[in-house]
Amino acid sequence: MKKEVVSLMLGCLVVVSAAGCSQTSAADGPKGVSKEMDAFITNYVVAQYKGQLNNPTDKGFEVHKIYGSKKKDDTTTVYLQYFYEGFSYSTKTELETASVVPASITLKEKGNSYEVVDYKEPGDGDMFGDDLKKLFPSKYVKETIHDQSNAAGLQDEMDKKVKNWEKEKNKS
Repeated sequence: MKKEVVSLMLGCLVVVSAAGCSQTSAADGPKGVSKEMDAFITNYVVAQYKGQLNNPTDKGFEVHKIYGSKKKDDTTTVYLQYFYEGFSYSTKTELETASVVPASITLKEKGNSYEVVDYKEPGDGDMFGDDLKKLFPSKYVKETIHDQSNAAGLQDEMDKKVKNWEKEKNKS
């Protein structure tokens, strides 16, 4: 009898836990972000940097680490840290600019794509820590701060993108 009650309680616990899990669809990745959303974020960051820097670049690359996401109504807010590098054709493969930036980006599905309805980054210097705590859920803050010192562990992924570009450029 005791065994049956314990089994029943464990079964109920599993059902209740599953009901409280994230509302992501099967197409979503492990952090609630679909492949399409992921690609959209990359394209958005690259477009934001193009032509908006003191040192304009011809080719930009972006990789990011997603800490998590929050779905609310018809929007999804993604908490991430991106790593951007920009190159100019005139300097061949010399790096012109680079940034490692945490950001929250809120997306709304629009047809077969997305639109950005909110985008925020923490301020620089003394404002960084306080701003980050306002932008990100507390469970991501410590890891995000740590990741500032190592490009969120994304250097290898960035190097692969740049090397592929160099190979393609050398073919033409």
